[in-house]
Amino acid sequence: MVILTFMFHELTVIKAPKNSDIGTANIPHNNIINSLHEWWMCHAKPRCSSKHCFINPVDASHFPLSCSHFDVWGSAMVCTYMTH
Repeated sequence: MVILTFMFHELTVIKAPKNSDIGTANIPHNNIINSLHEWWMCHAKPRCSSKHCFINPVDASHFPLSCSHFDVWGSAMVCTYMTH
């Protein structure tokens, strides 16, 4: 007998913080994330459901970018700018 277990996770909507809630140390990170959002805006509506995408230059496929992608990318960029 095989017993299948399904896990349900509650979805949480994450909203961007207000400018007044961003600590001084996080301002460069936030500025980079805002710039990345502007740069990677997806204009292929309604065919693409994501607001932000990396578009593959070879086959024009769309890779949806999430908040996590921008956060990690922004952190890496801040670290690079701080060390050079």
